[in-house]
Amino acid sequence: MIAIMLIFVFVPISAHSFIEKKEDCVNRDDSLLENFAWERILNGINEFEVVSIEFHPNKQEIIYVATSKALYVSNDKGESFSSVFYIKGSQATISDVFIGDNSIYVVSDSDVFFSCDGKDWRKIFSSDMSRNQRCFSVLDTKERIYVATSIGLFFRLKSDLVWKKMTGELGLNPVFLIRSEKDRIYVSTENNLFKFLDRDMKVERIFSGSSFLRDSENVDSFDNYQDLFYFREILDFSILSSGIFMATRNGILYRSNSDKSWKNISVQGFSPKDIVSIDVVDENQMIVASKKGVFVFSNNQWAQLYKGMLSSSISCLGCTKQGEIFAGSPKGLFALKKQIESVRSFPGDYRKVRKFFESEPSIQYVQRMAIEYAEVSPNKVKQWRQQAKRKAWLPDLSIGVDGNKNLTTSDSVYGSYSSGGQQYVGSDDKTFYNNFGWDVSLSWDLGDIIWNSDQTSIDSRSKLMVELREDILDEVTRLYFERRRIQIKILTDNAQEMQNLVDQQMRIEELTALIDALTGGQFSQEINSSN
Repeated sequence: MIAIMLIFVFVPISAHSFIEKKEDCVNRDDSLLENFAWERILNGINEFEVVSIEFHPNKQEIIYVATSKALYVSNDKGESFSSVFYIKGSQATISDVFIGDNSIYVVSDSDVFFSCDGKDWRKIFSSDMSRNQRCFSVLDTKERIYVATSIGLFFRLKSDLVWKKMTGELGLNPVFLIRSEKDRIYVSTENNLFKFLDRDMKVERIFSGSSFLRDSENVDSFDNYQDLFYFREILDFSILSSGIFMATRNGILYRSNSDKSWKNISVQGFSPKDIVSIDVVDENQMIVASKKGVFVFSNNQWAQLYKGMLSSSISCLGCTKQGEIFAGSPKGLFALKKQIESVRSFPGDYRKVRKFFESEPSIQYVQRMAIEYAEVSPNKVKQWRQQAKRKAWLPDLSIGVDGNKNLTTSDSVYGSYSSGGQQYVGSDDKTFYNNFGWDVSLSWDLGDIIWNSDQTSIDSRSKLMVELREDILDEVTRLYFERRRIQIKILTDNAQEMQNLVDQQMRIEELTALIDALTGGQFSQEINSSN
């Protein structure tokens, strides 16, 4: 099998087409993407949790990939990587990377590190961890260096070593993302987007959204600004010379430089609140990374790039000017490549292909094995609820025991006479006490028959268990069918036309299995009972 890096070609459309042709997004057509698949890159990267992908601005073949603990560089378009930075401290993690012409910046939880060549590093900014302050993003312009933090936006002139804090809203509120397009700087807070020119720094608000945190009933549950980062209204934005594409919890918006109003772009196949990153190379190329996978807008339709991806949760995207696409996930770094294979005759029906794997367990059986192994079966919660109900009929039993033993003595004079100087004293008066008692009491709280306070704890634990079970089932399903695709590739050598039909049938079965994972298999039972 020969794999070549994808140079993604979209049917030419304009930003106006993104907005006006919403009806075209309803019916997805994956035929344009069926020969593309993700391939994991392992050469030189020691950690799997990829958090950032950046390219050299003038040499796109140079790729920088940051994991939670280290920064790696590739000089051969991702074929191999070498480590150039490792963050010290068991609790410290990398959150962002910025690559300039002759500068490399790495943002950790509380610090910003700088290097000219990737060899000599120095710390240029540090926040106060004792006050729960965090660094989120960094930007290097011709005149200044900007750092977005949980307590506002900081900057300094390159000719100066003193950091200053922005005035106004950008100095009073957490700043999360900072981007630039030529000399224009764009900055996002929780629910606002601002812009200003690097030379005069006159701030203008260009978007104001709803405040999720202030409207949330769970505002007290956010213990630190790192939590706040993941629950902001503005999730990401991409700057073009012609306008701005912005992902929010309520949808994807576009604003051209000639128009002051924001227009909504129809989203199909994923929820906007799950968006992690949006990358728009030009008006014809939009790629979205979400917690449910990678989605691309092609031929006026949204399509998911799912083949070969071992994780549904995507942490970051990287797209070169030539259209080469990379994705980072908790499972590692992936590159989207086109699969070109030799042709061999093979039946174009997945139901016939499955007979080659009859000795292997079905996906449903594998899912049950995964649930049993992780101890996240729904029956466990049902058992908790039943036990909580039975508990109300059982009384509180209290047993008490009281015992007491003692001895008292006394001397008594019961007779005396003076004749002869003699005195008679009586014998000791001895009294023994041997007291023993016990009691048993039973009590019922009849209100527990109607509502048991343990149900609240069970509801909370049940919600966490459902989320964990869905994550496990989603992962095992993806791994199962990715393994099956590789098996079929080995068998078929990819007979192109027939394989297309097989792959579509497999996609249907994969989606059926994912639905079964969320319904306890009842989806397939209903289908089978109706046939």
